[in-house]
Amino acid sequence: MSANNQVLRSISWRDLCPWLLLLKSFSLAVTPSMLLLGAVAVAVTPVGWSVADQVFLTETDRSDLFRSRQVEFLGPQVPATSRAIRQARVRLANTAAKILTPFGNLEVRKMAYWTFGGLWSLLVAALLGGAISRKSVVAMGREESVGLGDALRFSWRHLASYLLAPIYPIVMLLLIWLACAAVGLTMRLGIFTLLAGAFWFLLLIGGAAAAVLLTGLIVGWPLMWGAVSAEQDGEAFEALSRSYSYVYGRPLHLVFYVGVASLLGAAGQAVVRWFCGLTVAIATAGAQWGAARELTVAAKDDPWLFGAGRNLIQMQNHAVLSWVEQGFMFAFFWAAAAGIYLLLRANVDHTELDEVYVPDDSDALSLPSLKVDASGMVVVRETEAESPAPSEPDSSEQSPADES
Repeated sequence: MSANNQVLRSISWRDLCPWLLLLKSFSLAVTPSMLLLGAVAVAVTPVGWSVADQVFLTETDRSDLFRSRQVEFLGPQVPATSRAIRQARVRLANTAAKILTPFGNLEVRKMAYWTFGGLWSLLVAALLGGAISRKSVVAMGREESVGLGDALRFSWRHLASYLLAPIYPIVMLLLIWLACAAVGLTMRLGIFTLLAGAFWFLLLIGGAAAAVLLTGLIVGWPLMWGAVSAEQDGEAFEALSRSYSYVYGRPLHLVFYVGVASLLGAAGQAVVRWFCGLTVAIATAGAQWGAARELTVAAKDDPWLFGAGRNLIQMQNHAVLSWVEQGFMFAFFWAAAAGIYLLLRANVDHTELDEVYVPDDSDALSLPSLKVDASGMVVVRETEAESPAPSEPDSSEQSPADES
């Protein structure tokens, strides 16, 4: 009796360990289109902050807010991605602190600076981060690719949803804060202090609601991009409700997914940094070996021309070492956020990962639209009905053969 060895069941690692989906974040983030979107985002984000600096702040304000806000493109020191992330966190914390500061400590110029810079960063994240999120949800969920132009057009069409989804909870936080501040203003009169003390529990309820809103916003705002990019409606309110539902519905899952993504991001950053450094080192070593003595003689004969060339070399080396690395981190962040959204949606709503809205599917499978004429009758083939019938040959005209 011959043995019949067959594989009865193959292991579906995607079903067994769904978090392995996050491994695609690295492969997506290192694609040229993703790196391009990330590098552009890293390059244009400081521009808005520099404009806000020049328009709204004075020298005294600059010294109070930061030590140096100059954008250096040719500086010898290349900022590390971790330092840029820390600076972004400090900006976010300072912005929240300025918003939550009492009226007496607010300054219009500084508030305008933080507001303009925050809105500019949100706009960049909405347009470029939205394109990355769209490419990621389609690639991870449906295992299909979206072109760079299609992704940018999608993010442009849904730009309002990307922008308004995180703004809605901020507006609600401001309303709660204004209500508490109004009660505080009335407490300046002694008679209202007793009244405020009697109804202080209402302020505590408002504070608890604000804490829930703020926690969900800080933790779950990247999930809003995934909701807009993956769902058919893609509205701001739907993205807001889904992000809060997933944050508070599966907090342990979220912590685990964020931990896995953080480890992958750190490893990916090290790989990209090594590759970029190796690229610059090989190019520089080859050029130095080939130039050698001739380069030294040229520097003495024409120092201005040599200095201009050196600046161009430093600029391009800076673009590779800084923009590519930080662009990878930007792309990886939004790709990982898209993957985490799909995983949380599958856990909470029991939705399949491949259920990502693509307009072509609905258009290809939908029935043709019916047309109604003036009398209310349905016209099935209006073009054929309106087209003139082919002319029949005149019976009076007979061929010579018939006449004979």
